[in-house]
Amino acid sequence: MSFKEDLLYHRRRAKNSAYLLFVTRYNPKSKKHYIFCESSEDVQFYDIVLNREFSSGQFDFIPCNGKATLLWTRSVLLARKYKHSRLSFIIDRDHDGYLAQGILRAADIYVTDYYSVEGYLCEAGTFVACVRQFCSLQHGDPLLGFVSKCFVEGFDELVEGMLMPMSTAIVLRRIGGADSLHMDSVQLHQFVAIGSDLRLAICGDLSAHLMALWKGSITGKEVAKASRLSRSIAKVDARIWLRSKFVVWWFAQFFNGLARYLRANRRDMNGGEIHCGLTMGRRQFITIVSQFGGCPTTLRRFMRRRLSLA
Repeated sequence: MSFKEDLLYHRRRAKNSAYLLFVTRYNPKSKKHYIFCESSEDVQFYDIVLNREFSSGQFDFIPCNGKATLLWTRSVLLARKYKHSRLSFIIDRDHDGYLAQGILRAADIYVTDYYSVEGYLCEAGTFVACVRQFCSLQHGDPLLGFVSKCFVEGFDELVEGMLMPMSTAIVLRRIGGADSLHMDSVQLHQFVAIGSDLRLAICGDLSAHLMALWKGSITGKEVAKASRLSRSIAKVDARIWLRSKFVVWWFAQFFNGLARYLRANRRDMNGGEIHCGLTMGRRQFITIVSQFGGCPTTLRRFMRRRLSLA
């Protein structure tokens, strides 16, 4: 059976959309590098940062609708006649390092340094650059130092407020497995708020809500474990254990709140009023903020190794 015949044979029998998308695009004579990501949001991020870091157009990104689907697709591709050095897979760290399964390691798999790609963007430099552009501030404006200070203090408040909820989630998932607790339905604005003074206010018990969502019974023992874990994870970078959906919500809301604060209370270095040309939303986050973030060092090294093999 020729390569093309083999390709069409497996394409007709594939039930996986990511695999179908790949075989539709794949050209054995091309030098294009195929990168499989968990979601379309991931694809947006990696498309921006990798094409900016390397030659534009040499990558083809394929979303896989979740980690399980990505790993299944990888297992199928490794059994086929493709040039595997041109196939790379990127997965989110999630809470894997805190759960029993550990973190997957393989030469063709890149695991994010943080919970997911949003962690690379939630940093003071990126936030300041975003504020500077959309509030039309000059590079040397002393107000940017104030913006950076506000970001650091605001993120520290978020981290403090999320220690127990995230510790609770990790402990519960350790007991019942990763699928025993899903947080997709959790809306952070129901539990925390950012005031006009940019301070974080806790307005609901997220830990109790997560316990109510969990498919199991709660005892004082689990609560004690979560308390101990919260003291432990407080010592590491919060972007590793803080769920990225929450990070994105906070980042967008804090940006909007700070923009309103600057307009009402501050002037730029020339004494002019500050007007922001953006109201950031969660859906805009990756596309907008990725423009200001660099390519993660570990990802750059991973891709250079992969590209040298092709």
